Amino acid sequence: AATASGHVGRPSATVAPGEYTVLAVNPETTGVRVAIVGFGTQIRKQWYIPQEMPPTPDGLVEVVAHLVRDLQPQHMLGIGVAVPGVIETSSGTVRNAPHLGWRGEPVGERISQVTGYPAYVINDAMAGAVGEWTFGYGRDTRDLVYLNGVSGIGGGVISHGKPHFGSTGAAGEYGHMVIRSGGRLCHCGRHGCFETEVSLSRLSEVLGRQATLEGLDEDLRAMRDPDALAEVSRQIDALIVAVANVCTIHDPELVVLGGYLGALYSLDPERIRGAAHAAILTPETRPIRFTRATDVATSVLLGAAELAYRPFLADPVGMVNALRETPFGLA
Repeated sequence: AATASGHVGRPSATVAPGEYTVLAVNPETTGVRVAIVGFGTQIRKQWYIPQEMPPTPDGLVEVVAHLVRDLQPQHMLGIGVAVPGVIETSSGTVRNAPHLGWRGEPVGERISQVTGYPAYVINDAMAGAVGEWTFGYGRDTRDLVYLNGVSGIGGGVISHGKPHFGSTGAAGEYGHMVIRSGGRLCHCGRHGCFETEVSLSRLSEVLGRQATLEGLDEDLRAMRDPDALAEVSRQIDALIVAVANVCTIHDPELVVLGGYLGALYSLDPERIRGAAHAAILTPETRPIRFTRATDVATSVLLGAAELAYRPFLADPVGMVNALRETPFGLA
């Protein structure tokens, strides 16, 4: 067929970015968070699928496949998946996700095979860092460190305006940075890891019940028991050591603390900022800013969505043409 320009061949795609969406997925130990995200980090729909047990790789693939079939998206570009574990981002393989019990799972490849859409997998804390950098408190920064505490502790680094994944995609596993010699045994085999010395489970022990992120701020401020207060103070001291180490290594403009780390920070921000500045070598050149994460769940989903949008941003016409043959097609 002849095009309007007189050339014979397939008409090129007309790209209007606002028409397109991606699916963002975040498996957690208690369920799966999902969002449809439009161009420019617009969350058009968001929901949570609770599960009694941590989702398996098969279970996650099935959830995503059902969603794609039910939604029948007409302008979807791909799927971004944020997983709490060590990710080989180049292949979309989950190398190790101990809190989910996954190891060596080619999640990205399997989701792509089942749905027909490209799937991109990223560590959930790195996704949170990207989300904060693109829409949260880090929008005007080029060097940012994000530390998040949920089931464990993870992190992400934005360095010189780019996400830093490391040589194998495992950068930012700060939860297994040893901050106390001879400390508690971690599931990784080391003693005194950041996520064993500063942990939600140890806060639950002194509360006498399971602590939740939703009610943690109120629980911490209501504490009166001397043993409980001593444990909180000990965890803040340990958090200071970890934050000072990270600041010394990365020299960031901004440190963002999410999850239960954000709750601990809010109890005594001046103490944490002051101790961290005292530990770095050149505090007089530029004070490092600290803040609590905007919204952990939203940041993670937006970071996963940003990863899925990258190929489109690099070559919008090429990607739209390539995806015309997906099961539901691109208009």
